Amino acid sequence: MVNLFNGCRYLRSYLHPFFLNLIKFIVSIMLIGTFSSTNLFGQDSLPNLDDVLFDGKNFFAIIKGEEKVAKIDTNGSIIKEIGGKGRGPGEFSSPNIEITLIDQTLYILDKRGAKILEVDTKDFTIINETIIRDYPTDIFHYNDTLLSFKITPKFSEDEGKKIVGKYFTSEKVFNADDTQKNYLFRFEEKEELNPLYDQKKTKSIDDISIIYYPYKNYFYLYKDDILELISIPNMETKSLGNEIDRSFNGNSNIESLFKYKFSPTYKSILSVVKGSEDNTIILQVNSYLRGQLLLEYNYSEKEFRELGFFGLGKVIELYNNKIYFYHKNRISNINLNSIKKCNNVRTEVYVKNIDELDELLVENLLKIYNQSLDNHIPVNFIFKNSRWFFEPKLEDYKEVANAILQLGIWGKIKIVDDCEDCFKSMINVEILKNSDRIRIPLSTDRIDNSIFNCD
Repeated sequence: MVNLFNGCRYLRSYLHPFFLNLIKFIVSIMLIGTFSSTNLFGQDSLPNLDDVLFDGKNFFAIIKGEEKVAKIDTNGSIIKEIGGKGRGPGEFSSPNIEITLIDQTLYILDKRGAKILEVDTKDFTIINETIIRDYPTDIFHYNDTLLSFKITPKFSEDEGKKIVGKYFTSEKVFNADDTQKNYLFRFEEKEELNPLYDQKKTKSIDDISIIYYPYKNYFYLYKDDILELISIPNMETKSLGNEIDRSFNGNSNIESLFKYKFSPTYKSILSVVKGSEDNTIILQVNSYLRGQLLLEYNYSEKEFRELGFFGLGKVIELYNNKIYFYHKNRISNINLNSIKKCNNVRTEVYVKNIDELDELLVENLLKIYNQSLDNHIPVNFIFKNSRWFFEPKLEDYKEVANAILQLGIWGKIKIVDDCEDCFKSMINVEILKNSDRIRIPLSTDRIDNSIFNCD
């Protein structure tokens, strides 16, 4: 995995630095959520999937990088595919596809082709195909009404009606009337950074709609004609990022888009699904301040609570108290209670200098990390503060975050200078169970896996 990043060095003389940083950003996102997993279905490897939905019987997913959408059974086998590259009926003009599910109908948005397909989920056949008048960025629904999410101009209130800004707007897709207000809600950007950080995803759950930012710590929740902005507490406001090229060769358009000249290295919010209780949703988050977590938000009581650590890919749905997730080209599930049972256990990795770890130390570190993930044990990385008596800066956190990302690992990050015994060797690993500390020697060829049992 480290070679993926090192390989970018050889491209430096051939690519503009902006595109080089973009490649690094894409590789980072591939690494987050691609950790070890157990294949619970015994299935064959699936294609690379995106935006997987579940109706309680089957999964529906976009095949990433292709112009296709698949229906997949609970054994992880593809039942049927629809689509293909083209502009004819049942075809998609590009892989830029979005999906949403209303009852027994799957709606597919061909963003570049400006059309929506309605698909019967039972036999997975196309019912209808509608050309739309604009180019929305996403589709979702509210109270069984199909909505588009798009950018619309903001006009001045004087007679000139000049464009003075933009709105992010939800509009009805069908039965729209130009003489009436067709949008349910709209909002202006809270903090405009750049096209990477400002990406938005939509999610429909029961009687609410969610618009969340994958690279920021907040989301919008729409319910009962009220749009509310909600921030996730005790978490960085935006994911850490790498600096983009210092200039854009005088291109004023790109300069204006990239007010914040960084590209994010991990997703802060990976997914949002229905919660375990009424009036709740579950957010799967990555944070260098909190680690990899499932957080449940009660939107009636406006309270967050931690469900537990979860680092096995991307959560698809919670159904019958089982978390369904997509990881390493497989769909698996695990009981929600299994995630909660290790809340009093954690793995702590004390690192003096990660660049000086030899091959055996790295190999054993990855084994311990994967065992922790498989048992849903939180992993904390504690680094030695190199600034002596001064507090660590944000740049220090970015540096160590990039270092562990290059190994394909992630967790809560601390930088400390008051734990001298912890850094006597290059790296120390301890399992904390209640009041017990179990040190794991990394210089050995054999690691006792029983210590990861939370029972």
